[in-house]
Amino acid sequence: MTKYSSKLLNKHEVAKETLAFDLARPDELVFAAGQYMQVFLSDDPYDSHTFSIASAPHENVVTFATRIRPGSDFKQRLLKLAIGEEITFEAAGGSVTLPKDKKQPMTFLIGGIGITLARSMLRHMTHTKDARHLWLFFSNRRREDTPFFDEMSRLALPHFSFIPTMTGENHLWAGGRGYIDEKMIRRYVDGVSNSAFYVVGPPQFTEGMLKVLDTMSIPSRNIKSEDYGGY
Repeated sequence: MTKYSSKLLNKHEVAKETLAFDLARPDELVFAAGQYMQVFLSDDPYDSHTFSIASAPHENVVTFATRIRPGSDFKQRLLKLAIGEEITFEAAGGSVTLPKDKKQPMTFLIGGIGITLARSMLRHMTHTKDARHLWLFFSNRRREDTPFFDEMSRLALPHFSFIPTMTGENHLWAGGRGYIDEKMIRRYVDGVSNSAFYVVGPPQFTEGMLKVLDTMSIPSRNIKSEDYGGY
């Protein structure tokens, strides 16, 4: 894959202990919504981390986001990067992209930072005025842990449903609670057998969602998944 050198334009908090990083987009960079990038902080090829691209293909920035964990040396160095510093990245890879059928309904089952992949797709579909039916189930422990919550709440898509659910104790949250399960999915999604399902999140979340879809007899050809170990 081609390596690119870019400057850090901005970094900002998108949830508690979660930052988004905006890089200047190289003119020659081409990627599809849903693909990922490999970010390097030195010449050592092992001194790197894979992140989903959270921005859309039409935008002039390349965005990624991550939880900032105290035990991760790589992420602590990311946190200390100054605006204007150079970052090297390799892009783009991954096959978890939009369906070939541009009218096929889509259901996102997203846990935590997995929202970055969905954000890229949904921003792209907003730009292209996509009219298909879309459901975004978004599971987090607490409202303050939920990346890009406000943006997802405001998406201007004609047939888009946002279903956030919190699994932790939070007296300030008045919305949906509990884990995503078959009952919750069937309550909102019309014609589940026709929908493409995108399952993205931490490994335990992804494994659980794939079991739910198996129980629902969703054909494997309609399922794409990505687990985010190490986030």
